[in-house]
Amino acid sequence: RQRVLSGAGYEWNVTGGVRWGIAGSEAYGRGSAAIGGSLSSDIRFSLPANYTLAITNTVAYYQTEEVNYGGSAVRYDLQNQFYRNGFTLARPIGQTRSGLPLQAGFTFVQTNITGDRSRVNNWQEYGVVVAMGGNLPTRFSATYLDGNNGFQGFRFGFSTAF
Repeated sequence: RQRVLSGAGYEWNVTGGVRWGIAGSEAYGRGSAAIGGSLSSDIRFSLPANYTLAITNTVAYYQTEEVNYGGSAVRYDLQNQFYRNGFTLARPIGQTRSGLPLQAGFTFVQTNITGDRSRVNNWQEYGVVVAMGGNLPTRFSATYLDGNNGFQGFRFGFSTAF
C-alpha cells in the first residue's frame, strides 16, 4: 500500500498485488494454476457527522496455466481482465471492551470481467461491514451478490491486516 496524496479530509492510496493459486481434482485427474496481478486505487473522504466515504477501483489480469496431475495435463487457456469499482460509507459506532475503535458501514461493488468467455461476467455486491482497530483493522462482512445469468449468492468474510 503506497500513499499517493493526503490532506485535510482526504487520503489516496494505491496497492499492487500478485496472486498465484492451484486447484485440482484427484477424482478427475485434472488441475489448473492461475496467476495474475492487480492494481487498486483507494481514496477516502471525511464527511460530516464522522462519516467516511471510500471509493475503490481495481484493475486486474489473470490467466490459467497447465498443470500436470495424475498423468494427464489440462490447459484451460483463459485470460481475463477484471474491473471492480465500489464504495463504502462508514462511521464510528464506539469502541470494543479493550478500547479499539469500532466502525460500521455499507458497501457496494460492481465487478465486470472481459477477455475469454465466462458464465458470469458481471455482478453487484451489496454488503455491511464492521471493522475494529485503527491502522491495522480486523473486518467482518456479510455480502449479497447478484449477477448476470441468474448468479446469486451470499459471502461472509473475515480479514485482518498485519
